[in-house]
Parts: sequence; C-alpha cells; structure tokens
Amino acid sequence: MMSSLTLPQPEAPTVSHSSSKSSLSEPPPLLERLVSHFLVAKRALASTGQVWRANEIVTTARASIEANAVFRAKNTFLRQSLHQQLDALRAVQYGIEQVGQDAQSDLKTTVAAVDAAHARLQGTLANLRETVVAPSLQPQEAPPKTLHSFVDEAPISDLSNAIRQNIDNYKDASATLSDTLDSFATSLDSIEEHLQSPSLMNGHAHVHEMEKDPDSLMPHLYRSLETHATEMAESLQSLVKHYDLCVTALKHTEGGGEAARQAAEAQNKRIRTEAEDGQVFAAVSVGSLHIDAPPSPMTDEERQEMMQVLDSDAAEVDDVVSEIGEHSAAMEQKLGQITHHVESLETEHASLRQGLKLMASIAAETPGYVTASGEFLAQWDEEKSSIREKMDELDGLSEFYEGFLRAYDGLILEVARRKKVREKMLRIAREAESKIQKLYQDDVEEREAFRADQGEYLPSDIWPGLVSAPARLEIRAVDDDEGSIPELSKDTIELAMRRTRGSL
Repeated sequence: MMSSLTLPQPEAPTVSHSSSKSSLSEPPPLLERLVSHFLVAKRALASTGQVWRANEIVTTARASIEANAVFRAKNTFLRQSLHQQLDALRAVQYGIEQVGQDAQSDLKTTVAAVDAAHARLQGTLANLRETVVAPSLQPQEAPPKTLHSFVDEAPISDLSNAIRQNIDNYKDASATLSDTLDSFATSLDSIEEHLQSPSLMNGHAHVHEMEKDPDSLMPHLYRSLETHATEMAESLQSLVKHYDLCVTALKHTEGGGEAARQAAEAQNKRIRTEAEDGQVFAAVSVGSLHIDAPPSPMTDEERQEMMQVLDSDAAEVDDVVSEIGEHSAAMEQKLGQITHHVESLETEHASLRQGLKLMASIAAETPGYVTASGEFLAQWDEEKSSIREKMDELDGLSEFYEGFLRAYDGLILEVARRKKVREKMLRIAREAESKIQKLYQDDVEEREAFRADQGEYLPSDIWPGLVSAPARLEIRAVDDDEGSIPELSKDTIELAMRRTRGSL
C-alpha cells in the first residue's frame, strides 16, 4: 500500500512569499518528474472502471447465490420425486411381470399334467392295439381284430385339438401381455435414460465436485469476491490519494499546470496515433490543475516531505494497478465459476421438469398396463379351467379303456370257466348214463330170472306189468350251447390271467 502525506489546511486565499520564492527556484528535473508522476497517476485512475465492475460482479454473484439455493432445493426435490415415482412404477412393472411368470409356471404344471394324462391314454390304447381278439370269439369269416378295433378315436382327437387351442389362446394372450410389458419397460427405460442424460448428470456431477472441494463452495466463492472487491477499493483509494498529492505538488510548482497540459496533449496525440494502429488507451485530462483556488501555503520542509512521499508512491503505482487487474481477473474467473454452476443447475432443473412431464405421461398410461395384466390373468384362468375339464375327460377315457382291457381279460377267463363247467357237466352226465344202463341190464336179467322161477305158477293176467320190459331212461341236453362256447388256446387264457393278476 502506498504511503500518504497529510497536507496542511489552507489559512488564507493568498500564497506566502516564501512559498512563491521556493516555486521560482524549482529546478526543471523536478518539474519533469512531477509531470511524469501526474500522468502515470492519472492513467492509473482508469482502474476505477475495474472497481465498478467488481461491484457489479459482487451484486451478480449475490443474485446467483440466491438462485443457486432456489435451484438446488427444487432440483433435489424433483430428483427425489422422480426416483420415488420411478421406483413405484418399477414395482408395478415387477407385479405385472410376476403375473406373467406365475401364469407361465402354472401353464408348465398344467401341460405336464395334460401330458401325463395323454401318455396314460396312449399307453392304454397301445395295450389295446397289442391285444388281439381271440379268433374263436369272432365269426369265422371275420378279419383279425385287436381291442383297438372297437375304439372310436374321434373324441380323443377332438379333446387333443381343443387342448391345443386352449394353449394357443394362452400364448396369444401371453404375447399381448409381453408387448404391453415391453411398452411399459421402454417407457420406464426412457425415464432412466433421461435421469442419466448429460444435462442431468453433468449438472449433478458439477454440484458433487463443488461439494468435494470446500474452496469451490458458493459461500466461499462469494466471500472471496467480497475480499477482492474490498482490496480493489482500498487500492483505488490509495491511487486517488496519490493523484491528489500529484495535483497538489504541481500546484506548488511554477509552471506545473502548463507543463502537465503540454505533456498530456503530447501523450493524447500519441494515444490517438496508437489507436489508429488498433491499440486503445485512455486520454489524460489536466482540468483539475486549473482550479481557481490558490494552493495552501507550504514550507520547504513540508514540500520536501511531500516529494519523498510522491517518489515513493510513484514507484508503487504500476504494482497497485497490476494488483487491481489481478483482483479483477480473479473475480471474473470466480464469477465464471458461479455463473457456470448456476447455469448447470438451471439446465438440470429444465431437464428435471421435462422428466417430470414424461413421468406424468407414463403414470397416466400405467392403469392401462395394470388392466391388461388383469385381463390376461382372467383369460388364463378361463383357459386353465377348460384344459382341466378336458384333462378330466382324458382321464375318464383312460379309465374306460383300461376297464375295457380288464373286461376282455375277464371275458377270456369267463369263457374258460364256462368251458370247464360244461365239460364237468358232460362228464357227470356220461357217468350217470353208464350207471343207469347198467341198472337197466341188471333189471332185465332179474326179471328174466323171476319169470323163469315163478312164471309158470302165476296166471298172465294177474298183473299186466309182470311181463313188461324195464323203463329206459335217457340223459340229454335241454339247450344245446355246444357252439356258443368257443375254444380258447392255453396261451390266451394264461395271458389274460397274468394281466388280471398284474392289475390287482
């Protein structure tokens, strides 16, 4: 900081004799030095514009800090709101996906049950195809048949086709739900992408970086600007004091005003010439030297002290001007930081508001997605119920044809049983017939012996039946079912017996 000199206050509007005599005896080199100091001091006052600019920067920074607080609060609220709403919509998306996954899992279980029922029926039909009807059970001219020859497969085919149609209906509904989910996921992904967009990420990252560096925080930057502005004002004040001291010295120097005017004109002429070459400098005015008020009286000692101060301060003018320039540049740089930060927040805020509009649009579509999942679930329940009904019919057909196979084996065993009973009855009849024939022969012989011994003594009309032959008895079938019981091979009967035991 330049030193300052306290000048005596004027006591009268006249100049003292000693002061005038001192002015007339001033050597020219001193005048040249004073003029040089004056011109430099006058040019240094151009820093006033930088000080005014510093005031503008502080005012602008204060408004930016207020905007920073507003935008940060709004952006934080909007970002949290968007993330919360996105989480809620993701939960809805998960619920809809879960509906589809549960239905798919349910379908796999149902299809597995249908496959098991179908496999059971096909296994039963295969057994019917492998079971040849005993030829003796069929008319002689009939072609060979299996038990499957008596099966009508049309109902089975109809059931299978109906189940396939139910599954196709589910697939169509599932594809529709998948398209709905894809649309929903795409909408939510667009929100995710928007939240990860450069306009949001850059602003958020910039705020984060500033928070990591305490020197970059807005309050610190603002305090730094105030410090720079204060130091610039103090430096300008010292330059003004130095200029005033130069004016005072010139007023106490003979010919000072004229010498300063001529030097200023020469310098201004040079400035105009340099301006034509593209350089810009401030013109110098010496109007302050032509004030009518005479200078205050000053002793030689005071004058000498004043010149020492001027020489000392003049050596520091360029440094002070340079410091003001450095302060001004630093303030511009810090203002740029603040402005860039606030602009980033503004950009982030605009992008967040755009994201909020996009979120509102998606939220309005969400009930439609939920309704679509409900419709899909209702259709799947309907198709599943229909599949289970048809699966029960398949199980019923399996049980019926398994009963058919068991009944055929029972028929074989029944035929064998009847054949065995008939043979036993015939055997017993033959035995009875042989015994009756023997009794008949014995009766004839006994009658002949009785007539031989007693017949000549008995009159013939004593009993008409005395000479009658014995009654003849005959055993015969009342109903001839000889052709109704077929002859079955031993292998056929044994196979039926094995299958019957295996089913028990």
